[in-house]
Amino acid sequence: MAKYIRILLAIAAWSIYGLKQASRSWNTRFDEVIRGYDIIKNDYNPCIYKKISGSSVAYFVLYVDDILHIGNDVKMLDDIKAWLSIQFFMKDMGEASYILGIKIYRDGS
Repeated sequence: MAKYIRILLAIAAWSIYGLKQASRSWNTRFDEVIRGYDIIKNDYNPCIYKKISGSSVAYFVLYVDDILHIGNDVKMLDDIKAWLSIQFFMKDMGEASYILGIKIYRDGS
């Protein structure tokens, strides 16, 4: 019985290692692609990117395999999102209502 438990633990350890490597691969690939659209990585947090064009500003925040995009120009955000959807298989989850346990409140006015 102990032999089987050791085998299962070894498989689980390799699975966890594989998941960590997958996250790193995803982040590396995203970084390569997004820089091609003149989007700059934050010097202090490697999961935050920004693009500034005139008075338009957009931020992209990576969290595991999600991307939260924030900005003051809807057209620019939509253009970048459309471009990213060509580069990656993406599913638009709509407007975020929570992120990391924080409720997002929008004032429509």
